Amino acid sequence: MKLLNRKSKKTIVISAIAACSLFAGSMGAGAESSAAASKTGQAQLYASSVKATATVSKKGVMSFPKRFSKKNVINELKPEAVNLIKTYASTLQTGSTKSFNAYVDKHMMNSTSKIFVGGREATKKSYKTRVSTTKKYNSKERVSSFSKGLKKATASKLKVEQKYIKDYSAQITYEYKPAGSYISAKVAFTFILQSNGKYIISAINFY
Repeated sequence: MKLLNRKSKKTIVISAIAACSLFAGSMGAGAESSAAASKTGQAQLYASSVKATATVSKKGVMSFPKRFSKKNVINELKPEAVNLIKTYASTLQTGSTKSFNAYVDKHMMNSTSKIFVGGREATKKSYKTRVSTTKKYNSKERVSSFSKGLKKATASKLKVEQKYIKDYSAQITYEYKPAGSYISAKVAFTFILQSNGKYIISAINFY
């Protein structure tokens, strides 16, 4: 009878230990899942906060508020500069200004007052002239090599060539020079302060 009791006690102890181990394992897995969920949540929150604090509005006519961070505006326009430089490269290769004109129609409005300098048509004309000039004063081989190099443009390789930001206007010029090229592409964004308190884009010029 005593032997039986010892075996029973031993069985109970082993069962209890096993149960504790299973419980601890489930708790550990739960903690890992919670930690992973927490990290995912934090990443989503960070992404949404970055998006929410964007200074430049790129939906429709490009603009930014009267009170703005110069650093934010410069950084947020870099992807636009890269996009336009690559569009310029395509135009040099094909001669088509369709993509650039579509970009201008989407993000810029026509001149409607004396204080609004530039506008869609003036910007399109300036772009077409720049393309023609580049082709006129450079050989086909050089233009071909230059355009291929421009296709490799990235935001990190852009140089902020000029920052002109005043009370009523702002112009930021980005420059990209392909490796091995003696010429570069410069794209300038010009914004004018309007009566509604916003700076809106008035011109995009290549140099």
